[in-house]
Amino acid sequence: MNIDILYTEDCINFPFAVALVNEVVKELGIDAEIQEVLVRGPEEARSMHFLGSPSIQVNWTDIEPGASERSDFAYASRSYGGEGVPPRAMLVSALMGEEATAVPETT
Repeated sequence: MNIDILYTEDCINFPFAVALVNEVVKELGIDAEIQEVLVRGPEEARSMHFLGSPSIQVNWTDIEPGASERSDFAYASRSYGGEGVPPRAMLVSALMGEEATAVPETT
């Protein structure tokens, strides 16, 4: 399994995303190649289908449900329901090959 953690250089949530991925992979006993991928600007963001920092992709697919239908690629920060990293359940679902539920919007 391939797991990419995409981030921008100034992303304050990147270390937390790395820790989350490592914890969940270890807990689940998954054999995975984890790569940290620096996104260097808007052009790379578009070409990599980058939805903001940090983003986690499992086998080159973003873990957020519905992300494959999005086209709002941006060299920017990312929020998951108001949080800087995705919910653990979303990552677990993606790693287990299950359909995750969407992150609720916060106002």
